[in-house]
Amino acid sequence: MQLDHVPDDSAWIPSERFLRESRVAAFADRHGLATLAELRARSIAEPEWFWGAVVDELGLRFDTPYERVLDDSTGITWSRWFRGGRLNAATWCCDRWAAETPTATAVVWEGEGGEVIEWTFAHLREQADAAAAHLADLGVGMGDAVGIFCPMVPEAIAAILGVAKLGALFVPVFSGYGAEAIALRLADSDARVLITADGFSRRGSMVDMLSTARDAARCLPSRGDSSDGCGG
Repeated sequence: MQLDHVPDDSAWIPSERFLRESRVAAFADRHGLATLAELRARSIAEPEWFWGAVVDELGLRFDTPYERVLDDSTGITWSRWFRGGRLNAATWCCDRWAAETPTATAVVWEGEGGEVIEWTFAHLREQADAAAAHLADLGVGMGDAVGIFCPMVPEAIAAILGVAKLGALFVPVFSGYGAEAIALRLADSDARVLITADGFSRRGSMVDMLSTARDAARCLPSRGDSSDGCGG
């Protein structure tokens, strides 16, 4: 595959060898496309072909096969992708690699003080499985929403994957939000559970997340109760 015209002020231009050995070039060659411009043009003209071919290229396997790559019968605004198909993100982001390359590094975290934590795919899967099991014990199941109010730590990734393993939906909640903002997002998503941490260090000071999460919980009505608990 050949590159199109490359501007002189480009930040980086791949070498011919790099380009020749890239997955993009291999993908283009398999489909008889000689240049990046041809690949781009066909992907725009035939999006259903393109994304179906990408899924095949990546080796993604759906637990429930999809009926059609793109269904835009109700208008492009309401397009449905891979209609009818089902797969689990945790399987493809973690479990697959934990089985194939268990000792490979999956997560690298560095704290403000320079401390570094590395998790392998095997350890990440173990932590995600534990999170999923605990959530299941709390009654979380397919389609339920789970709020994740966590600092940027490896455990947050395990929590997200644990939610995905159950077919539940994770609702990210920014770690800097106050109680009312958290409660609003949990109420809007009808979240069953909120995952949080005691706190985290920011610029040398500890941020108390657990107290904020508890204040947010007091702002939420109990299930079946329409009253607002804020300020009570």
